[in-house]
Amino acid sequence: MGKCRRRFRTQRELEVLLEEYFEKYLPEVCEIGDVESLCVFLGISRKSFDALCCDSRYSEMLDSAKTHIANIKKQLAMTGKIPASVFSFDFKNNHGYCDKSEDKAQSAKIVIEGKAKSWSE
Repeated sequence: MGKCRRRFRTQRELEVLLEEYFEKYLPEVCEIGDVESLCVFLGISRKSFDALCCDSRYSEMLDSAKTHIANIKKQLAMTGKIPASVFSFDFKNNHGYCDKSEDKAQSAKIVIEGKAKSWSE
């Protein structure tokens, strides 16, 4: 299991820890980056991580870290090193992506009335 870090108190401390996570920690332990691994490294829970993603002081840095993690996983999927189903599940659950069919199901329905209704038939 990776080393747990103390909680960071400033933006600069988080910036240094994120840099260390990607540039030193992951290569040293030969681990694939993911949000939970990052949480363990930072010494915080996933729930705390999600809350910090909404904090204007940290959101940009954490969003960038999540994008970096997503890039790592996408490259693994594109080269066949992780199954597409694992990639898809992870992107939906950890990175906010959805299938086009899910996106369409959540979109608003347009109701056409009057003369426009006859034009659409």
